[in-house]
Amino acid sequence: MKVFKPYFTTFYSYKGGVGRTSALINSALHRAIEGDRVVVIDFDLEAPGIWPYVKEIAKHYSVDVELENRDGILEYLYEAVNSNEIPNLKSRAVSGKDLGLKNIEGQIWFIGAGNTSKADYSRKLSALNWASIFENNAGAAILANFKKQLAHEFDQPDHIFIDSRTGITEVGGVCTKYLADQVVTLSSLNDQNIRGTAKVVNSFRQSNISTILVASNVPAGLPWGKDQMFTERINLYKEAFGSFPSLLVYHYPSLSLSECIPVLFYAEKEHSILPADPLLKSYANLSDEIDQRNPNSFKILVHDISYSLFASAPNKEVLDAYFAFWEKYYSNRNSLLNFLKDLYSVILVLQENDIGKELLKKDRLKELKAINNYAPTNYPSLETLKDFITMKAGVEIVKEIEKDCSYCKSAGEWFQLLHEMPRIRATEILIREGYYDFILKNVKSSEDDESTVNIFGRAFCFEKTGQEEKALELYEQYIQALGERFDEFESSLPFITMAFAAEKINNLELAQEAIQKTHKFLKTSSESEYFIPATWKKTNNIKEFKKYVAELENSINKKMQI
Repeated sequence: MKVFKPYFTTFYSYKGGVGRTSALINSALHRAIEGDRVVVIDFDLEAPGIWPYVKEIAKHYSVDVELENRDGILEYLYEAVNSNEIPNLKSRAVSGKDLGLKNIEGQIWFIGAGNTSKADYSRKLSALNWASIFENNAGAAILANFKKQLAHEFDQPDHIFIDSRTGITEVGGVCTKYLADQVVTLSSLNDQNIRGTAKVVNSFRQSNISTILVASNVPAGLPWGKDQMFTERINLYKEAFGSFPSLLVYHYPSLSLSECIPVLFYAEKEHSILPADPLLKSYANLSDEIDQRNPNSFKILVHDISYSLFASAPNKEVLDAYFAFWEKYYSNRNSLLNFLKDLYSVILVLQENDIGKELLKKDRLKELKAINNYAPTNYPSLETLKDFITMKAGVEIVKEIEKDCSYCKSAGEWFQLLHEMPRIRATEILIREGYYDFILKNVKSSEDDESTVNIFGRAFCFEKTGQEEKALELYEQYIQALGERFDEFESSLPFITMAFAAEKINNLELAQEAIQKTHKFLKTSSESEYFIPATWKKTNNIKEFKKYVAELENSINKKMQI
């Protein structure tokens, strides 16, 4: 089983003004909104840049929070070097909840560079001599302890994002070579940035440091193509780095005037503006790229579990180990874990005998309801698995109902859990057996349900229970629904049901046309099963079906003669 550890990503730029801190903040927020636990650390001790963005978040949510007088990384490092005590980290952090960021599955904390309002900030910064610290063999121990503390105090976060100093500095080396699992390097497309950043990236490669290359401050809407400036600059980038950038981060001129955090709109689900916004998409793509490289990415765990559940015979020991790993390291995502456990429970039932009876038990219905109600939209593989299992479970339930309709005397909860095809089959069985009140109670009203089978079934049940006016309204609605696709059908079923419904509402010309379509279809059809609407049953006896068609046609012709 894999071992969990937080994933450290350092954001580095050779020059300032390329949008490094903005990219870090927006990517970190995106990961938290996606459900991850993220710690953001300002290691740019000479020119701290995190707090202005944190203030912007607080302002967005109308929250007052004290930041200026808060100790940060500088004080932590100074105490770690000059005392025998291990300083606390979490007490120096500001959480997303403190800033008003709520109703998201993930969590985020911010640790600033330090208390710049104190007179001794500059003195402590000058005293922090990393060359001397490493010469005394303390540097590696301090940084190793620092990483362990972050994992322990912040309850094993998924990601730790570090904002590094620009240029070639001691602190930059600490952030990239000693702390980072990977480095996001941002460079704008001018010569100075490209050539300077390329030299640093080459040193990362020699040290086997994983790097994500990002071209930043790319003007939105800049044209591509031959002889275009953007194409020229990108080609220069490739020449210097040996490859094109992994990602582009776009830029609007107005961003120079404020700390822009477009990901906050994503947090509030204001999705109508998102597809057209290249900047927000840039940050989302960067966030996803960072997460894809994390060996402990939650999405990888979900994929591994869903793959195991899809197996013809899921391995209980493997799944139990996955679930235990989840409970230990991803406790903030237990709603999804409970969903998977319910899913697994139903999968196990589907491998047993008397499946239908077992699924109709109250506790199984509860599990199926939990599965149906959960929408793991961020995990397409789980959505597919959920649909597959609930469909299969529904088929088994309907098989049991067909054998013994006495289950219908209990609450109709089981019926509401069926997907479209099992529900259509259940409707046919129940109407055939005369459970008209059950159908009228449990099938959605025609205004809320586009299924033509349900419209027709409810009309039939209203007729059988003496509610003629409601029946005629629905027969008419059924005809209108079918009429839009009248020439598309490749089965006798819609034609014979339309003839049946048209006769009921006394639209005899349409009824006769539908009968003629039925006759014509039977001459060329290779169908093996036919539907008889008057008795709500299917038959593979074509003689029986033709006899019914002839009886319905005679009834229509007699009415037309009258």
